[in-house]
Amino acid sequence: MWLAIVTVYGQDAHYWTEQFGNKSMLLGGNVIGSVDDLGATFYNPARLALQDDPSFLISAQAYQLITLGVKDGVQKADLNESSFGNAPTLAAGSFEVPFLPNHKFAYAFLSRQQVDYNLGTRSEMVYEFNDTWLGEETLYIDFNVNKTVKDDWMGGSWAYAISDRFSVGFSGFYSVFNQKRSYTLFQDGLSNDSSAVASFERTRIKKFSASSIVLKAAGNYETKNFSLGITVTSPYLVFKTSGGTEYDEVLSGFDFDEDGEYDDDGRLMKNTTSDVDVKYRTPFSIGIGSAYDFGPVKVHVSAEWFDKVSRYAVMVPAPFYAQKVPDYLLDGEEKLEVKDRLYDERNSVINWGVGLELSLVKRLKGFMSVASDYSTLDQPETGISGVVTDNFDNSVFTANIYHYGGGFMLNFNKIEVTLGTTYSRGTQSIGKIVNLPGDNSNPDERVDVLWERWRFLVGFSLPFYKFG
Repeated sequence: MWLAIVTVYGQDAHYWTEQFGNKSMLLGGNVIGSVDDLGATFYNPARLALQDDPSFLISAQAYQLITLGVKDGVQKADLNESSFGNAPTLAAGSFEVPFLPNHKFAYAFLSRQQVDYNLGTRSEMVYEFNDTWLGEETLYIDFNVNKTVKDDWMGGSWAYAISDRFSVGFSGFYSVFNQKRSYTLFQDGLSNDSSAVASFERTRIKKFSASSIVLKAAGNYETKNFSLGITVTSPYLVFKTSGGTEYDEVLSGFDFDEDGEYDDDGRLMKNTTSDVDVKYRTPFSIGIGSAYDFGPVKVHVSAEWFDKVSRYAVMVPAPFYAQKVPDYLLDGEEKLEVKDRLYDERNSVINWGVGLELSLVKRLKGFMSVASDYSTLDQPETGISGVVTDNFDNSVFTANIYHYGGGFMLNFNKIEVTLGTTYSRGTQSIGKIVNLPGDNSNPDERVDVLWERWRFLVGFSLPFYKFG
């Protein structure tokens, strides 16, 4: 016989979490048809043909505060984690090729994804959970779920103006993707007279990396007050991968079959795999955007459709046999085979957004924006994804997110200084996140999970030395 481990999702659930470029960040990334800085390498390379002077753009001075919290998480205690640090950045430059005077070229380095979720708690409770021990027992809980994702892109762009109104462009990026997802739970019980100890340990770790090529083709139409752009982005063209998993489960001393007496129901399942074959898939997408300049106000709108990714196996490590399990789990078989597989799938989504560019006084502009960031995964009915003790799901947070931005840009003879902030928020209702021994009360109990992010931008762009 074998024990099937439930679905584990392999990548983050959102596509519009990051914005690139100083102005583009304040406009919520709603610049597919109107980007006018070197963020065009990502949003719409065709618009590079509209830029007159080579320049260098850096938006490295961006900081973020991220909080992830669970209201009434374990025994009515809140779980909260927060982190403060640098936000993902874009560094880009453009250059000319002397023998191609009507063509524009650029290069870019950007962090396409940068995720670091960490949620955990330590608790001590006294209550009756083991009928084979007299009196109340002490239960010690140590719980943590962590997910890190890093996807760095580096590449170049080309653009050409077919006429005064039409231009085309192309970008090619090399992606280095790394993800690690870990889940640990320790529950240790001590009898009232300290004569007996029970212990439960569960650890799951899954990590993989992928090197890929990502291609982006774009077109742009431009008039005096109106612009329209379209981009097509390929799935990741993966050519190199690696992966590994760790599976640990130890149980001893708990009366989980609730027969009222202690028996040898312990279990031990431990395995580590490396050099596992990896399949990594991302969706095909099409984006469209436009802008209209009314004079004092310029309106930017964008939308992007992402295709679905059908369910597939990311990693299929070789099954292993549990070292020890109780007889009632064997179901007549001599050994218990454990399959620790990693699966992924994505729903199709359409993200949208609107940005306003306000001409306040000479050389000073203001910005406001809102954008959706819909989850590509259905929200789980029970437990934080990957947190409930009898489940393991690789997406920590699957709620829909909305991004709000605002700020100012001051222009000093081609040197632009940008100050602003963005706020992102998503919330979802889930079931219990930790199942306590002997606690069968309120099986339909719900808790709220809240993810928030503040970003603070102090950016600049400046002329850069011409090549050639």
